[in-house]
Amino acid sequence: MEKFIADYFNQIKIGEAASFDGFQVFPLFSDLDYAIEYLMMREAMNKGVLKVEEVSSSGSVPELSATNSSDLPILLLGGEELEGAKQNRILNLSILLPPNKKTLIPVSCVERGRWSYKSEDFKESGNISFKEMRVKNVEELYDKESFRLNQSRVWEDVDYFMDEMKQHSPTDAMKDVYEAKGKEISDYYDKITLHEDQTGIFVVSKGEILGFDIIGRADKFSVVFDKLLKSYIMEDIRKKKKNYSEITKEDVRKFFDKIVKSREKRIDGVGLGYDYRYKGDKVVGSVLAYKDEVIHAVFFARENKKERKKQNESDEYFRTFGDRLDSFDSDDF
Repeated sequence: MEKFIADYFNQIKIGEAASFDGFQVFPLFSDLDYAIEYLMMREAMNKGVLKVEEVSSSGSVPELSATNSSDLPILLLGGEELEGAKQNRILNLSILLPPNKKTLIPVSCVERGRWSYKSEDFKESGNISFKEMRVKNVEELYDKESFRLNQSRVWEDVDYFMDEMKQHSPTDAMKDVYEAKGKEISDYYDKITLHEDQTGIFVVSKGEILGFDIIGRADKFSVVFDKLLKSYIMEDIRKKKKNYSEITKEDVRKFFDKIVKSREKRIDGVGLGYDYRYKGDKVVGSVLAYKDEVIHAVFFARENKKERKKQNESDEYFRTFGDRLDSFDSDDF
């Protein structure tokens, strides 16, 4: 692992966990005073300096056009959902958009049943994809050393998620599941609060480490705290495990010790900086870094799970369809 990244993880301070029905959230803190300034997606859209739209009137499923009209970079997080245009998408990875520039960004569809304009451009949905999908996305990008994901696999993950949550969506939209679980999510928010100067969360569900997200600046982490927490909450809602032991701060530190031993790949970022990708002993993760500052870091526990049962014939069709999707545009729909 790059020294400045390992040094960053080694200096992270672990706070006391807040717990709710087996869901533990450890606040993370950093003593480093990072200087790079940037806007988060929510801030940039509220200021009117970020426009995300289809690449053309016909559109292209695996990419969108993002125009940053600010003098500051804009941070988009891997898994953040964009709502609108021809179908809802998620960011495949974290991207630091250059100022005053248009950038093509790699995305994946999380609304299979719609390919028609809902709006001219996209808005922030308020969601980040659920933890299990994020794990697979990070792992796939490590293996492929590219920026594109297997669209058919993403659709399968959304289908599986809806089945697990016992929710239906008329357009197979991930967002609809989040909205249906709004009351349950709010119960967690009542118990898990943001701390002053907090830069990250380390999350445990029913005694099982899920992972952590860190933003290099505390003022920027506070902007996306709710979205990041919700991503992990959705994982906890679907768990039914009753017998478990809570994790300690020592266990959290051991997880950090494990990730610094991970295998590392460095790839030029889509925007500014480098995309560092990691895989190790039952861990997988990524770090977006710029000028030797950690902009966004995310690591997940990666456990071996039973192979999923085969999907129905409709899902088999979409697997085959998704494998060819990179070369499709609207004329193929």
